[in-house]
Amino acid sequence: MYVAVVLDSFLDCSDQQNVVIMVRFREKNCSRKRTADCQQKQELYTAFILQKENLETLEAIGFLSSELGVLPSDFSYTGIKDKKAITYQAMVVKKVTPERLKEVGSTIERKGMKVSNIHSVHQHLRLGQLKGNHFDIIVRDLKHQGNDTSANLKERISEAIENVKKNGFINYYGPQRFGQGQNVHTDQIGLALLNEEMVHVVTTAEESANKYIIQEVVLPMAGHNVKYPNNKVGQQYHKMLTSDGLQMCRFRVPALQLNIPGCYRHILKHPHNLSYHFSDDSVKEIGTGDNHLDESKDSLCLSFGLDPSCYATVCLREIMKCDL
Repeated sequence: MYVAVVLDSFLDCSDQQNVVIMVRFREKNCSRKRTADCQQKQELYTAFILQKENLETLEAIGFLSSELGVLPSDFSYTGIKDKKAITYQAMVVKKVTPERLKEVGSTIERKGMKVSNIHSVHQHLRLGQLKGNHFDIIVRDLKHQGNDTSANLKERISEAIENVKKNGFINYYGPQRFGQGQNVHTDQIGLALLNEEMVHVVTTAEESANKYIIQEVVLPMAGHNVKYPNNKVGQQYHKMLTSDGLQMCRFRVPALQLNIPGCYRHILKHPHNLSYHFSDDSVKEIGTGDNHLDESKDSLCLSFGLDPSCYATVCLREIMKCDL
């Protein structure tokens, strides 16, 4: 019996017993996957910290892409930062060298941006890599109620802050998530595409044990890979879903390449390392471009961290007992 071996091709060879053996060897370094990996390794990625003031994140990316001669889609980042603030966030840009990014520093600075910690990396940023956010916030124009003195006001504020430290705050989405100040809110746009609602639910382990604590309760965000409760909350969820014509929705829109698996969101969150102090000194206006407040009045300075997808405005709402 004979065996014919030819690299990357087939050759039939038979003996007197009409036995045919076909052997094909592929060179070790010629796999398709390796070719794709090599292309990815050859891509040029530069990481940096973007500081911006009074700019939307996408607006800042638009300026940067124009100056660097790349597309906005060549930038990767892990979230959108507020406009009316001085914000810092990690970004990665493709097809731009660190030297080239440094060259545009003076130009973008005139538009309210700075870049720092510039260095080469091997890949872009992905959603989910963000571990959280830190906030330094000044609340101005603290107002007394009735016959309250300054001491009474500070005492009530301190009590509210300590309460949030201990008990946390309900993890609502911030109003900016829905397009605050716009005629058509983003939730209405989402409804037109697919629509999702939220309800309260407990996790499987808690449900089977029939025991849970408030910190473990989550909201399911509608999608094809989430479980809904078999109780009145679940009934209300399905009722609302039906009212929007989505009772049979698979949460996939192939034409838009839209795929929503859904997720779970804790209803209660705690700020990390929350600290504060009062100031009766005038504080410079930051990041808003206008100021109609009396800077001479008492101010509250707050510093805290939040988990990803938590909103500082919602935490402040709990402390201040009013909508922002």
